[in-house]
Amino acid sequence: MSRKAAQNTQLAHSLAKVQFYETFLNKYLRMLLSMSNIDEVNIYDVFCGRGVYENGTEGSSLRALSIVNSILAEKKSAPHVTLYLNDIKREHTESVRNCINSKNEITACSIRFSNSDALELMQSLVHQWRFSHNYKKRNILFIDPYGYKAIDPKVLRSLVMDCHADVLLFLPVSFMYRFTEYSFHEDASNGAKPIRAFIESFFPNEHPIHQAGLGVHQYINYLTEAFSFGYQCYSASYHIERNDHNYFSLFYMSQSLMGFEKVIEAKWELDEQNGCGFKLPPKMRDLFEEQWKYERQKEMYHKLQILLTGLFTSACSRITNATIYKFVLQHEFLPRHAKLILSEMQKSGCLECYKMDTGEQAPKGSFYLNYRYYSKPCAVFAYRVAA
Repeated sequence: MSRKAAQNTQLAHSLAKVQFYETFLNKYLRMLLSMSNIDEVNIYDVFCGRGVYENGTEGSSLRALSIVNSILAEKKSAPHVTLYLNDIKREHTESVRNCINSKNEITACSIRFSNSDALELMQSLVHQWRFSHNYKKRNILFIDPYGYKAIDPKVLRSLVMDCHADVLLFLPVSFMYRFTEYSFHEDASNGAKPIRAFIESFFPNEHPIHQAGLGVHQYINYLTEAFSFGYQCYSASYHIERNDHNYFSLFYMSQSLMGFEKVIEAKWELDEQNGCGFKLPPKMRDLFEEQWKYERQKEMYHKLQILLTGLFTSACSRITNATIYKFVLQHEFLPRHAKLILSEMQKSGCLECYKMDTGEQAPKGSFYLNYRYYSKPCAVFAYRVAA
């Protein structure tokens, strides 16, 4: 199918992309709107498209509006929410506007339309936000470009690091992966310059991403690491399979640990077995699928158990609940995964949890692994290596 046809018809991989954005936004916005120190939330759909695909399915702009309206309808009072819908093609934003008007629904948030060049819009936002220091305002950007040429790494870094925005970026990684090596050849055409510039901005010449034989998933991992901007922010990826050996990926980057947790929650909600990404359903039913699922779950918990044991044995002092909470998320697991392992450690007698204010043992199974107790640590863990 041609790129133009794919833009007009929402295929399985496009649906998976919008579903992830919708799931993340529902989780993150719900939390932001319940916080007393937030009084404004702005959501930017930088390439909003036409709103409804030719096969009748809704795109990111309409799904985001539905999420915002449903959350605000539940609340008596909430911070102000504005949905900014931009597309360089006026017929696209007019199509979205008409779709919204045709629903005849009460819109609980403000909606702003624009037809700016995407890169110019993002540069303008950086200029507006860089020195504002308004920590009561949260800005969320969904960037789903027509390719990747409109993505300037310097602007992306400024949005995250200088402006404290949450960014969800969609990239055609299989296409980029296939052309990265070619783009550095002496005889590479001018059409390869954008991918070369993109790679050069993140990776030195000796980086493994330049090596032949690199797998597409490792390529995604390297990009995810690059989007942490030297581990100064949180980054995660969610791969999306379009067809055999052809992947896209969503990349999240932010300085907000709370937003990062909601991305990890979305990953595990949509991929219960691995928390990694979307795969097309198999053409034939696997008779051993339940067994494979059980084995993958065992492998996943074993991996986290090793990580937690390493954290405890390498620590020079007692570890707080805040340390464990952040550590688990950074390895893209959830607190609920860690609680199962910590409970087993507690039962075996090698782990104890104490309240910081009284020094008393915490109730069995109470580990205080959530954002509330991350900002105000309340427990320490004592680990003993088995004799």
